[in-house]
Formats: sequence, C-alpha cells, structure tokens
Amino acid sequence: PDSLTAVPADLAERSSQLNEVTIGDAVTQIGASAFSENTSLGELRIRQADGSTKAGLPSALTTIGASAFSGTRFASLDLPASVSTIGDSAFMKAPLTHLGLNKGLVSVGKQAFSGTLLTEVELPDSVTTVGTGAFKAMPELTKAHLGPNVAADQLVSAFTLSPKLSSITVDSANASYESVDGVLYTKGLTHLATYPEAKNVGGHYSVAEGTTTIDEGAFTSARIASVTLPSTLRRVEKAAFVSSQVTS
Repeated sequence: PDSLTAVPADLAERSSQLNEVTIGDAVTQIGASAFSENTSLGELRIRQADGSTKAGLPSALTTIGASAFSGTRFASLDLPASVSTIGDSAFMKAPLTHLGLNKGLVSVGKQAFSGTLLTEVELPDSVTTVGTGAFKAMPELTKAHLGPNVAADQLVSAFTLSPKLSSITVDSANASYESVDGVLYTKGLTHLATYPEAKNVGGHYSVAEGTTTIDEGAFTSARIASVTLPSTLRRVEKAAFVSSQVTS
C-alpha cells in the first residue's frame, strides 16, 4: 500500500520465483534481507502519484538494509538523492553493470557491492565511511575514485580480488588518502593501503620512500614480480602479500 514507509526485514528472502515487486514512493527504509537471494528479481517498480509505475527506488528512500538485494538480478541502479546509508552486503553478487551513487550518500557497508560486475566506481563527495571489502572480488572493475571526505581508517581490503583493477585515484582535497600513480596510500604516504591487482603485471614496483607500514591485504593477488621496500618501512601487516605473484 502507498501508506507503507518501511519494507520489513526478510520480507521475501529466497523467494526465487518472485520477479516483480511494486512499492510506494514514500518508502524510506528497505529492511535487511528484504529481497535477498531472489534470483528472478531484476528491478523494483515504484508507484507514482498518478497510479503509473516506473523502475527504480523510492524517492524518499534513506536506508538500504544489510543484504537487502544481495543475490538478486539487478543490473542497473541509480540511487535517489535521499539515500544516505547502504548496508553490509546490500547488493553483493547482484550482476550490476551500472551504478549511479548519489551525492547524499554517507556510508557504504562491508561487502556492499562485492561480486558485482561494475567496471568503474566513483564515490561521491559526501561519502565518509567505506566498510571492509565494500568493492572486493569484482571481476570487471578497472578503476576506482575516492571523493574528498572518505575518513581515515577505512578501505580495509576494499578493492582486493579484482583482477582487472589497475588504478585507484583520490580527490586532491582528501585529508586521509592520496594516490601515487594509481596506488592508494594514506595521506603523507605513511601507509600503502592498496596496490591494484592488475597494475604493472609482471613488472616491478618501488614502495614510496617515507612509507612506514604496508597495510593488511595491500598486495593481495598483485601480479607484479618484484617489490622494492623503502628504508623507512617498519611494519608489514597480516596477509599483506597473500596470493600475490611477488618473487623478490
């Protein structure tokens, strides 16, 4: 009904034959696992004031709960301006090839888009929080861009296991992170956060002088052959080179 403002958690989880859902434009929250593992569901229909429907998400929507659309058939998505929070695993393994993130978005949960088919990710200026593995294991991802407000101590393994990823760039106004030739560092180059898996395949990389820490999972599955470490290095976190092809 049009009076509904929240879609309950687990509403139609694992309803594999469900292929069409229509909800009102006044819905502000979609609960955790509301449509999770609905492998036939490719879109929501939103009822308009004149009674017609259109594909998309409600214009009043603020929160997408954990696993709300994980394992669905969603291929294209533009978030309305009202959305501020995307929960953990919200679209995990959905075959998304298009994603329009809105400027009001603040938080992207753990593994929110893991396993999707996006080729590019651009985080809007409003995003401050990015959960662990938010964009990991994306087989078609080639590049990612961070806005100016992503806060410190985010992005743990955020882009790992993406075999085509060759570049991560950062808005120059970001106070917490910076990019050096497509490699993600914390501001001031003290930590190397992520080395893109497909960068300089078979080649060599010299970690920036001044770097003191190689972060957890930083070189996961990296296909470079060798790495030169700086004299300033003091710490290598767990799994920093796991599954990489580094030999020296």
